Amino acid sequence: MLRRLFPNLPTALGKDTEIPPSQSRWGSFNILSESNRDVLHDILEMPSNKMPGGQRHSPYMDFYASCMDEAAIEKAGTKPLDDAFSQIAKAKTIDDVKHQIALMHKAGVPALFRLGGVRCQGQQYGDR
Repeated sequence: MLRRLFPNLPTALGKDTEIPPSQSRWGSFNILSESNRDVLHDILEMPSNKMPGGQRHSPYMDFYASCMDEAAIEKAGTKPLDDAFSQIAKAKTIDDVKHQIALMHKAGVPALFRLGGVRCQGQQYGDR
């Protein structure tokens, strides 16, 4: 299919590569990104006895493992969020709401809006 549309594509990419149905385009950077994601996933899931040089698990591996422990997550339910929910429920005035939004932003939760340098898709630097 790609070969008919783009006869001049390099053979390595065009001949054997199918564009995934969920994508409008697919190229070498997409393939590189997927490969990197697969390598990182393999590293995070690596058992400690397979770590090179007898290294111990990193904090990243421990964090990943805790996020993948679905049984513990299901058992805890929303209990870890109870303090946040009770703080939100205490907000009665506009100033309380503003304060709560500020606390959530400080904790990294993009409540109501996002602060930061992330541009909207398609927006150019001069479009402000």
